[in-house]
Amino acid sequence: MKVKKMTKTYPIQMDQEFKQLIESVFKDYLVYAFINGRAALYLIGKDMDIDICAVLNDSIIEKQDEFQKMWKKFVIGYRDIHIKYGFKSDNAFPGDFLTVSQTYDVVNGRGFSKKDGQIYIQPMGNITDEGDENDYRIFRSMFVIGRAITGNKSFFEEIKMLCLISLIKYFFIISNKLSVDGVINEFLSGKEKEKYGFDQRYEPEFSRYMKPLIRDAMIQLNRYGFIQKKEGNNYEKTQNLDSWGKNILKRQWASFHLMKFQDPFYVKERELIFSGVKAGSHWDKLKK
Repeated sequence: MKVKKMTKTYPIQMDQEFKQLIESVFKDYLVYAFINGRAALYLIGKDMDIDICAVLNDSIIEKQDEFQKMWKKFVIGYRDIHIKYGFKSDNAFPGDFLTVSQTYDVVNGRGFSKKDGQIYIQPMGNITDEGDENDYRIFRSMFVIGRAITGNKSFFEEIKMLCLISLIKYFFIISNKLSVDGVINEFLSGKEKEKYGFDQRYEPEFSRYMKPLIRDAMIQLNRYGFIQKKEGNNYEKTQNLDSWGKNILKRQWASFHLMKFQDPFYVKERELIFSGVKAGSHWDKLKK
């Protein structure tokens, strides 16, 4: 396999290779897959990996052995594509894999914690427990910035907008009054991996991309009575929004993780796949 140096611009053809890999591995279980992180905005950077999330049909839950075989094939291909295009793969978290039920939980508020009787999101930099519930706050940010590359893209866009709306609702709960620019400022942090996962490395592309989405989301929130227009370009929360947040705290979550990265199987297989094996050496054999 010919290995390229990282280019100065995002290699569009790489998306097609990820698309082919995902479709060939997950086949009929695949609902959609998307790229998130900076690569979703076609940005590149030093020591950067390409963040991939595949959403699979709930039926995969009953086929754990089959899923593990598919996961292994995916990770080998993921590794090879990173090497080919000069990116640094994330050896600890090579992709994320969710069921459709999990995405509904993300939309409905799973991952919020409680503070002073209301929902709360712990800043990413303060998280020391990589537990199930903390994962959901990360999933929400992944959808917000995500860019679909295969599968049911309209379904993805629906979940993406609902995730954005739920985060904007939260911003109004903690800030009361905001404009579109104020929401952008809430999203962005000065340091890497703080707040909601977006920082100045994403700018100015993040603001250009997000502003029309945020504007549309705030129009919807105003229409349904969660926020109301105030002076100038500002909106203010309503009592409906406070009730929404408190109701989330009462919810019980039924779906569970498709996989846990610290499971001994995944730990062992990751070590084997990323332990200096040359790119492509096993892919042709294992993909059959």
